[in-house]
Amino acid sequence: MNFTGSGPFPLFLFLLSASCLSVGCGPASSSATMEISEQLSVTVGSRQVLASVPVPASLVVRGNTAVLTSGRHVFVIESSRVVLDGADVIQLPVDAKVVGFYTGADGQLTINTDFGKLLDSPFPK
Repeated sequence: MNFTGSGPFPLFLFLLSASCLSVGCGPASSSATMEISEQLSVTVGSRQVLASVPVPASLVVRGNTAVLTSGRHVFVIESSRVVLDGADVIQLPVDAKVVGFYTGADGQLTINTDFGKLLDSPFPK
């Protein structure tokens, strides 16, 4: 998925915004729960955090962080880093406005920002 100003990402944001308005996960909501492989989104300050995982998951705002729980794993998205199950995973650009987490059925984890792809590796078991 492309997080630059061109390509499918603007269409993705439009579709995500339209679906959030219809199900109530827009700005007034601070959490979303996913039943089966859907898009999740929360806003922390001026940063939007997106997630797409093929298992039940939740994405909530806790203080100045976003917390993505997927299976038995917990990602904490802070202003400058991502922590997985208590261990640093990757540093984030502090001025990133969008952070996206994507896992596929193949078990690959991808973390993108509006600055580009930061991580593409197997999802931890």
